[in-house]
Amino acid sequence: IYFVGEHANAAADSARKQDMAIEDILTGTRAEIIADLKNWLEAGDWLLVKGSRGMRMDKMVSELKDWADSPEE
Repeated sequence: IYFVGEHANAAADSARKQDMAIEDILTGTRAEIIADLKNWLEAGDWLLVKGSRGMRMDKMVSELKDWADSPEE
């Protein structure tokens, strides 16, 4: 699970308190999260993005879609 924004650390702490594995929780900037996703997403994977337009999640989705649709280098 990835958290971004003003309350990212509080949300991550809450996930840890619910016994979510630390290695499965990442907080960071949008750019850091996108870079990490690009390292492990594979063709056919599904990704749920939950957030508001105010948090600009639509920009993240757009960038990931552009990346997924681009030919392999």
